[in-house]
Amino acid sequence: MIHVDRSNPILDFTNYVRKEHPQDWADFSVGHKDLYLKCRKALLEEQNGMSAYTEKPLNGNSGQLHIDHFRKKGMNEFRNLMFVWSNYIVDERNAKYGAVYKDKMVHTAEDYEMLIDPVAEADPSRFFAYMENGEMIPASDLCGSDKEKALYTINAFGLNDPSLQSMRSEILTTIDNYCCGELNSTEITEALDGFGFVTLIDYKTKSVFLRLFPMSYS
Repeated sequence: MIHVDRSNPILDFTNYVRKEHPQDWADFSVGHKDLYLKCRKALLEEQNGMSAYTEKPLNGNSGQLHIDHFRKKGMNEFRNLMFVWSNYIVDERNAKYGAVYKDKMVHTAEDYEMLIDPVAEADPSRFFAYMENGEMIPASDLCGSDKEKALYTINAFGLNDPSLQSMRSEILTTIDNYCCGELNSTEITEALDGFGFVTLIDYKTKSVFLRLFPMSYS
């Protein structure tokens, strides 16, 4: 999971909300489709082309992309967030993980208190660690409540779906191979640019080079 800065909504969206005072999502997503697509593009650019939830690259999947409300627009508690830029995350429509799966798993305002918000949380990656098979687990240095939050988030977003785990495992293997080829951490990161899963790559390269060169990280 990556952090996303949502502090600068595009001007066209701000003007639309200020002038139209929209109350219905379809009025925006269908009735103002060009603006919706412009917003989706800007939001995805702020996510560096990947899902903020799964870190899977999204740029080649535009037909399945939508603007997700992190806090569901259909819940009465969050209706006031329907047209709030900081509540938006672009994701693909996949029933097994990500935004769609989250909406099936999270049902109450209390549930959302347990869910890591990629906008509000400055460093979501601190909550997670990875096994060599690509499995996501809570980081070992978390306090009890943060560990519960990490585990709840992994389950609520389906982050250990076999397909995601397989993608992560392939990247971990690739990094090991690059290390055998004596690439340094910067070269590895550059070689994997565009593959998504940036916090996984950062976690793995730091782990490898800490093991190989412990004095450099002391």
